[in-house]
Amino acid sequence: MMISREMYRKEMQEQRNKNTKMKEYKIARSLRVLESRSTQWEVYDQQYFSLSSLVYDQQYFSLSSLVILHLSL
Repeated sequence: MMISREMYRKEMQEQRNKNTKMKEYKIARSLRVLESRSTQWEVYDQQYFSLSSLVYDQQYFSLSSLVILHLSL
């Protein structure tokens, strides 16, 4: 059984379309993974910096209140 040239071209075109769609899917999936990881790091950085600024503010205000208390005595 011989395949006509037109059938062969059609089959090859469908195969290329499938390969292209699969590559696009893999790229989109890896971009989603990277995006979620970067979002997790942003949340972590935000939490860390807010926590460190809270600790810094607490230390600063306790120190300044000590200085004010000392000066008032």
